[in-house]
Amino acid sequence: MRRKRTWIDWGPVHPGRVCRAGCGAVATQGGGGMTAHPILFTGEMVRAILAGSKTQTRRVIKPQPHIEGTVRRFSDGVTDLWGSDAGGFGHCRIGQPGDLLWVRETWCLVNDTEFGGEQWVDYRATPSDSAEHPAGWQNAPDDEEALKWKPSIHMPRKYSRLTLRVSNVRVERVQDISESDALEEGIEQINEAPVPGHFDYRAREKFSGLWDSINEKRGYSWESNPWVWVIDWDKVWTQNVDEVAG
Repeated sequence: MRRKRTWIDWGPVHPGRVCRAGCGAVATQGGGGMTAHPILFTGEMVRAILAGSKTQTRRVIKPQPHIEGTVRRFSDGVTDLWGSDAGGFGHCRIGQPGDLLWVRETWCLVNDTEFGGEQWVDYRATPSDSAEHPAGWQNAPDDEEALKWKPSIHMPRKYSRLTLRVSNVRVERVQDISESDALEEGIEQINEAPVPGHFDYRAREKFSGLWDSINEKRGYSWESNPWVWVIDWDKVWTQNVDEVAG
């Protein structure tokens, strides 16, 4: 099964320690009128983005629309989608084609200046030493002053190291995901069907498990089949969003 290509621009920095404290100025608009939005990813998905195997994400539409029938797409494109007269999907605030998404992930600010080093950011998805403890602090895990990983939701914009360019936005129910889209979601490639002559749905099934691990506790299980925004990107920068937009 062929994959579409996503351009990954590694820029002038190393992916292990990309963004140092103070990089870039905070702005609401990127270059050329692009708007920047934050987006959260797990460590597994960050690694898939860096590997170029994840070019798509699904996010629950909130609130869920009460719609029956066919989804209609109007002439202004796929970013404003509406259903029947019973209610609509509205405008995708996560991002529009051409917008930039700056990735929030699990992180830790490391200050080595008192040891003659620099201030830098460690990322749990690609840690400098161990995913258990940032910056080699696993020898003192019970030390109250030891460095700790910080949740992705608390990552400031200036410490983000990954920027995505949105190429397409559409709407569907989560169970409508195809096998090829499951692969674009970063699910590992499966080359052979378990039974000759039968289509292999294992990537899609694996995605359903991943979906539930994140969304079931929030009330949006695979079984409930919620409406979702499907967001594609066509370029990845391993740079801070303000460096890209500047």
